Amino acid sequence: MILEIIWSEFAETQLDEIYEYYEKKASPQLLKNF
Repeated sequence: MILEIIWSEFAETQLDEIYEYYEKKASPQLLKNF
């Protein structure tokens, strides 16, 4: 159970970082494509 809690917190942090990364890096490129 403890491992699951640690993993879920880690995963949430990673997802936030990935989302922010793509928001910064990909958004301008995606907007250009549209």
